[in-house]
Amino acid sequence: MTIASSILNLKYERFRPKNIE
Repeated sequence: MTIASSILNLKYERFRPKNIE
């Protein structure tokens, strides 16, 4: 459960406005 986590994390990060802070 590491590769899936990485992909999910990347997808979530893209969806989440982290660069707006």
